[in-house]
Amino acid sequence: MTTGTGLSWMCRRWRGRGALVLALLTVMPIALASPAHAGWSRAQFWEHSFSGDKLDKDAPGSEADLSHLGRDCYVFWCENNWDNVISSLSTTGGGQLPAWLEIFEDPNFTGHCVLIASYQTLADLHTYTFNLPAGQNWGDRISSFRVSESRPASRCLVWPPGS
Repeated sequence: MTTGTGLSWMCRRWRGRGALVLALLTVMPIALASPAHAGWSRAQFWEHSFSGDKLDKDAPGSEADLSHLGRDCYVFWCENNWDNVISSLSTTGGGQLPAWLEIFEDPNFTGHCVLIASYQTLADLHTYTFNLPAGQNWGDRISSFRVSESRPASRCLVWPPGS
């Protein structure tokens, strides 16, 4: 005979709630894996022309030195980094909101630079020479960048012109 204590009382008390607990345990990991905010502006970068390794960066955000940002990473180390390997980029948002992007030739936001307007897709940076000395292009040249939700005040040349 049960007096209302012990394991059988506890099982009767939770009998109707088991499905609720199971549902919460099933849905919780999915909710945690979803982006925290689907409305942030985003810039995207690729190692090759929209293929190979890909880097997403939400605004406001920046990378002051891409040689310190790992690429081809495993549990405890990264074989490569993102310095001077970006060959294509997009400011369309990739399912998020579009972003403004400042790219810099050197670390710490120095060297030649370009401010790229939102809604731009540059498939092959090797074909873009804006604001660089003759004979040079932006393919595999980016060492730092900043991502913004709206047009920032910038010393950089604006692309496309008139944006």
